[in-house]
Amino acid sequence: NINWGYPKCKGTINITNLHDEDFQQFIAFFHCRRGKAYGFRFYDYADHSGEFEFLGFGDGGKNAFQLVKNYITPSINICQQRKITKPIAGTVHIYFKAFSSTEAAGFSWQTQADIRSEFKANIPAGSEQQLSWNVDTTTGLVTFATAPAANVAILSAYEYEVPVRFDTDEMPINWQMVDAENWGNIPIIELKY
Repeated sequence: NINWGYPKCKGTINITNLHDEDFQQFIAFFHCRRGKAYGFRFYDYADHSGEFEFLGFGDGGKNAFQLVKNYITPSINICQQRKITKPIAGTVHIYFKAFSSTEAAGFSWQTQADIRSEFKANIPAGSEQQLSWNVDTTTGLVTFATAPAANVAILSAYEYEVPVRFDTDEMPINWQMVDAENWGNIPIIELKY
């Protein structure tokens, strides 16, 4: 059985050799999250951006699109989508690419991979949308003032944070010396919305 639409990421972070003032701030952060109880936003340096991600096609009526990240394996035409709910304010860019109805009907994840390569090499003039949309940085929902036209692909580039929580209620701190407090292997787990 598959219980999730995509992997539920889990990992550890290490807080090492912090000055006492900085370490006290981290302890306060942990206490205010009440261990496992409350989530927070985490910047994952290994996976924190989307590059010209396909959000969907316009139809002349729909004006809201969810940010997603598409993990593509073009050789076997498979894509796994990850819902992005915590984009970083000021990093989201929206682009349009028009298709014919025949091209839109034949859209594949290889097409998405080709678009990504095309836009990375040279963003077509006039494709970036500047004023006609906004994004909710707590849900990742992009809303357009006017619904995109039929057969227009909506693409987005952005940075994001991952909603996580501590996966422990314990706080095993190690004091090596003054101003060198450590707390290693702090488990965190991704929240699902």
